[in-house]
Amino acid sequence: MMGKKWKLLWIPFMREQKTPKARDISSECKTPAQKDGKRDSKKSAFSLFSSDSLLFMSPRLSISPRKRLHFFYEPGKQVSSPIKVKNTSRSCIAFKLQTNAPKSCFTRPSSGILTPGESVIISVVRFIEPPEQKRIKIKEKFKIISLKVKQGVQYTPEMFEEQRESVVVEENLEVIYLDPHQKSREREKLTKRLAEAEVAHQARKRNVDNKIQRTVAAGVVLDGRNQQHRQ
Repeated sequence: MMGKKWKLLWIPFMREQKTPKARDISSECKTPAQKDGKRDSKKSAFSLFSSDSLLFMSPRLSISPRKRLHFFYEPGKQVSSPIKVKNTSRSCIAFKLQTNAPKSCFTRPSSGILTPGESVIISVVRFIEPPEQKRIKIKEKFKIISLKVKQGVQYTPEMFEEQRESVVVEENLEVIYLDPHQKSREREKLTKRLAEAEVAHQARKRNVDNKIQRTVAAGVVLDGRNQQHRQ
């Protein structure tokens, strides 16, 4: 009795349809030298950007956004992008924001120490050069590193070099430019983060003003008591 012959049917897999994402216009902002792929980015990279001697372990900080730092592409204007950093560990953590293009941006604050549960919003500000100013540029990147410190320790710029073997890479961020007029999920997220950063900045400013007023008031009271004592 002859066995039955089985026919194999090939059923093509259905391709998953991806939702449209925001168009990265970073490549459109490049100069001819960039498009040729001839860059000197390795020579421009900062000292600690090489991760050969840095540790990659469980993160001590919660960072938002991750992987990519978006900016609105507005030539001739100053633009900003906030980074929220929160200490999720049980220890005091020193942090530092580094970039391979320090002359093209301004960060505030760029470093500091966070107690357990404390958070800070780093404001990264940069000037977008007009398209006609063609200069050789490198692909901008940011890196956030951390260091566990004892409670009460004051931050010093040298601590990361002195304890290099204990430095942890928390996040690498690549700069991406967005068209401010094109609707996208990334544009909405950046707009929301900018609004939250402005609210936090105003709250911080009010706290500083209140502390100054309390200090001045305390000084006036103390001066009044000294005058009464002299009389």
